[in-house]
Amino acid sequence: MVTAAASATAAVVVAAVVVVAAAAVVVVVVVVAATAVVVIVVVATAVVVVIVVVVTVVAGSGS
Repeated sequence: MVTAAASATAAVVVAAVVVVAAAAVVVVVVVVAATAVVVIVVVATAVVVVIVVVVTVVAGSGS
């Protein structure tokens, strides 16, 4: 009976560890994805700013 209880407890502990590990993986993936989105937005914004500045300078010097 004690062995069965110990086995059940061990199974619950293992299941809990697996759930926590899976949750941790999900959190890491979400954080990485969010970081990637932020980086993409910042880079895209920088590119747009550079393009606008270049166009403005070229247009200003042309006229």
